Amino acid sequence: MTAPLQQHGGNRDELAGHWPLPDAVLDFSVNTHPLGPPRAALAAARRALAGVGEYPDPAAEGLSRAIAAHHGLPAHCILAGNGATELIDLLPRALGVRKALVVCPTYGEYGAAVLRAGGGVQTVWRTQLARFPREEVADAVARGRCDLVVLCSPNNPTGDRLPDAAFDAVLGACEATGARLLLDEAFVEYDPDGSRVSQVARRPALMVLRGFTKFYALAGLRVGYLAAAPEVVRLLKAARPPWSVNRVADAAARACLGLEPMDGDGGPGYQARERSRIAHLRPRFAQGLADLGLEVLPSAANFLLCRLPTGESADRLYEALARDGYLTRHCRSFGLGDRYLRLRVHRAAANRALLKALARHLEAPRGRAAGATMPP
Repeated sequence: MTAPLQQHGGNRDELAGHWPLPDAVLDFSVNTHPLGPPRAALAAARRALAGVGEYPDPAAEGLSRAIAAHHGLPAHCILAGNGATELIDLLPRALGVRKALVVCPTYGEYGAAVLRAGGGVQTVWRTQLARFPREEVADAVARGRCDLVVLCSPNNPTGDRLPDAAFDAVLGACEATGARLLLDEAFVEYDPDGSRVSQVARRPALMVLRGFTKFYALAGLRVGYLAAAPEVVRLLKAARPPWSVNRVADAAARACLGLEPMDGDGGPGYQARERSRIAHLRPRFAQGLADLGLEVLPSAANFLLCRLPTGESADRLYEALARDGYLTRHCRSFGLGDRYLRLRVHRAAANRALLKALARHLEAPRGRAAGATMPP
């Protein structure tokens, strides 16, 4: 049967309604950190449970101030919310977006939120997945066809960082035409040199979206934030219902902000240590996939986009692997068709297990990857 068209990874219950799954599964379909949340965040969450009988901060003002201090931004430039997706949904309604430009393939909630708000969506597709279409996007913005541009860096599902020249060209075009640029940095902790959040205070057309879901693995608590000009924050705050961020999520997020860049002995702190672990695991996993004949895009994040060998079906492998206990992310919802899988970089033993399962199920001739330029 055709695989269910999941809009997001990690929905084990939905898949279990289609196929029998083993009791124990390894989930490669979600892009959260494979080593789990920081212990400090879990401890803070447990302590916060004692206060669940009381209402949380109605507008999460305290958390917003803590995030602003963490980034060295004015407090009125930050709005904390119930995960980044709440803010994605809120933004086109609060700003009255008429038309948004979205560069595909990317996270589907951007366009869906604009459509729900009654706006239109213009898409620019990458003709090569490994190359951001700088000229096409800047030209579309310069012609005044949109009032919002949405980009993601590192981009989901391709994993690449938005180049500096492309960022400057697109933001410059937005500033010249009165459009705004929303830059989703959900995975930027894996690539911190690529962050543009520090520019928000001096470039009011720029809005940066961040969260605690991916790098800190707090997906179940739903906490994220927007860094933007004060007038944008005011509009979103006025449009949002109160008590968006619960007490447990607030406490866990603050604990993540408090993780030191260095430990007490002068060694790497949480952020540097966890980045290093993924940086060690990612190339080994990518090489193993390439050895099986998959084309693997270079990634700055904790996931890999792969094109299957000619003749292979992502839907077939998706089901076969799920029945064996390996959940993967097919990419039809990204518009990439039936030859692509996106895979989280997991723990070393889990990566090896998936590679063995793939080797059993692949039917096409083996061959080393030809490169990272992959048309949709």
